[in-house]
Amino acid sequence: MQRFAVLVVALAIVGLTGCNSDTGGKKDDNTKGNEKFTFKGPETSTTIKQGDKQTVKLTVDRGKNFKQDVTLTADAPEGLSVDLDPKEVKASGDETVTASVSAKKDAPVGEHTITVTGKPKEGTQATVKIKVKVEKKTD
Repeated sequence: MQRFAVLVVALAIVGLTGCNSDTGGKKDDNTKGNEKFTFKGPETSTTIKQGDKQTVKLTVDRGKNFKQDVTLTADAPEGLSVDLDPKEVKASGDETVTASVSAKKDAPVGEHTITVTGKPKEGTQATVKIKVKVEKKTD
């Protein structure tokens, strides 16, 4: 009985360790039973000048049993904004998302992180981090 209790605790720890981990620009797994999707973004930093806009491609990779819509939201730091197209990836739709990142004219120069979250109707959400390097615009 004691071995069973140790096994249950060990499995719980392993299960909690892998849930909703932050993987930078790498993929993040979302698992519910046999349903699975991964959320991928660029693995390198995107460079943008103050007052300009850049686009970044994101992908929702579905497992063969994952048949849900995924609603997307973005959280950007001060001076940056993100427009996601589409804002919801339909279960039967295209799995590529365009993130248009805009830097204000007075956006702080340096490295910044934008967090994009994909949330299915059921199951755990997944996140992907977009690294953005803002450079001073020269006239």
